[in-house]
Amino acid sequence: MERMTGVTEKEAVGKAMAYLLRGRDNFGRPVSMDVSSGGEPTDLEIVATDGSVRWLRVQHGPGFDGRGQLSFDVLVVTDVTRQREVDKLKDDFISTVSHELRTPLTPIKGYASLLLRRNDEIPAERRREALQSILERADHMHRLVEDLLLASRVANTGERRLPEVGRQAVDVGHIAEKALRSFVIAHPLREFRLDAADGAVALGDPIRIEQIVANLVSNAIKFSDEGAPVDVEIAREGVSVQIKVHDTGRGIPADKHDEIFEKFKRLEDPLRMETGGAGLGLFIVRQLARAMGGDVSVESVLGKGSTFTVTLTVSSSSVPAVAPPDRRASDLAG
Repeated sequence: MERMTGVTEKEAVGKAMAYLLRGRDNFGRPVSMDVSSGGEPTDLEIVATDGSVRWLRVQHGPGFDGRGQLSFDVLVVTDVTRQREVDKLKDDFISTVSHELRTPLTPIKGYASLLLRRNDEIPAERRREALQSILERADHMHRLVEDLLLASRVANTGERRLPEVGRQAVDVGHIAEKALRSFVIAHPLREFRLDAADGAVALGDPIRIEQIVANLVSNAIKFSDEGAPVDVEIAREGVSVQIKVHDTGRGIPADKHDEIFEKFKRLEDPLRMETGGAGLGLFIVRQLARAMGGDVSVESVLGKGSTFTVTLTVSSSSVPAVAPPDRRASDLAG
């Protein structure tokens, strides 16, 4: 009890039960525990002596004498703070994913209905735009599902259970150029600048490297002003190949630089989110980079922007391999 409430044994002895167990219930109503013959568990939010807020589950175990009178009451008190935090994270996650899946469904249904009802009346160019919009939003949903599946393969213990990650010579500049094509089409008013050094051949999986670049570019677009440029630099530094993605967005607080790579982590207030996403992009970038023997880091200044750097090992071969034709990087980008 001392660990949960902060009240020492010396302070508690001789005091009423309500001295230790008073706070608010699930509806925010003031409540205090007392000797009772009731057996139903009660959740109680208390403020410990150090100011921390904790949730306790209190279960009565009453004892009765031969006349049926209450003679003693044993209380089992369990700290359920962590359990409630996990439950809240689950609720927030379900809400976020539901929103992310529902958002592209609206235009898909709208355009599909329009094409079904008035297909012959719509000019060919307009039909093409409608079909392109349906395809883009379907791809968005597919990427989200792929991200969720990939995240589920990584255990909370840190054990990697990632899908197969190849290790071959990859021309990273060529892969980055390929990854940027869909963004150039989707964001015609934004400038994407690629500076790729010759001979930047890394050891890795071309599909997964493309996914890394796509995730970082998508993140840069999401957190910078509309029309602001996004810079991608591919360089060889000693025995490493570096992928740098720079934006001029809002920046990241220094104490959050490691936290942003956690699964389902969003720095925005859930009630006032201005951007979409399930909080998986950067988590997946780190897992894929590490699975290929590399890593990712970030440098950021609030109000000026961020630079994400993925470091991969230089390949001993200067001739890049060709990616298998049956795997589509566009399906895996997140």
